[in-house]
Amino acid sequence: MIRATLYHHRPEPFVAASTRGSVLSLSSSETRSMDRAILLAILDRFSGGPVRIEALAAAIGEEPETVEYEYEPFLLQQGYISITPKGCMATPLAFSHFGRTGRGQPAHGRLFDG
Repeated sequence: MIRATLYHHRPEPFVAASTRGSVLSLSSSETRSMDRAILLAILDRFSGGPVRIEALAAAIGEEPETVEYEYEPFLLQQGYISITPKGCMATPLAFSHFGRTGRGQPAHGRLFDG
């Protein structure tokens, strides 16, 4: 029998599966890659949001409940996303983290700069 336990404490989350005393650990890099995939989906596929959890989950091939309960709390806590009545939105921190320009941020300066 395999018993899996998910440890939610970040920044180093991991899943430990135990089979009769031996412990296998899943690297936190997989969790970080999913956080990255979620943020890039919001930024690239949904232009920064807002996007509903169901649409976001479908875009990254994950269950909505998994996104909502496993990944969203960390991204929210770290300031990468905000939650609005219309869905998740990328924050200016998420845009700058990936070197992107966001809403209200000019790409190359002001239009009438001289």
